[in-house]
Amino acid sequence: MRAALGDQSRNPYAGLIQALSLVLTDKTERGQTMADTMLFVVFSYVAVLLAVLGSLYRYFINQFSYSSLSSELVENEWLFWGIVPWHYGIVPTLLIHLAVLRFRQ
Repeated sequence: MRAALGDQSRNPYAGLIQALSLVLTDKTERGQTMADTMLFVVFSYVAVLLAVLGSLYRYFINQFSYSSLSSELVENEWLFWGIVPWHYGIVPTLLIHLAVLRFRQ
C-alpha cells in the first residue's frame, strides 16, 4: 500500500515539498518572503496583463460589445449619485499612486 502524503519517509515528493517550503518562506534582507513577492508583485502584473489581453480579445472578437451603452448607467439618478463621487475619489487616488511611483527614493 502507498504511503500517505504526510509520511515524509516514504513520500517520493517529500524533498520537493520541503524545498518549495524553504524557498517560499526564506526571508530576504528586507524581511520579505518569496510568497510575499509572488502575492503582491507577480500576481499584480498577471492580473493587469490578463485584463489588457482580455480587453483586446473582446474588442477584436466581438467589437459590437464595446459601445457607449454602458453610459446608460449614469442616466439613472440613483446611480449618478454613486458613480460621480466614486470617480472624484478614484482619480486623486490614482494620481497619488503615480506621484509616489515617480518620486520615490
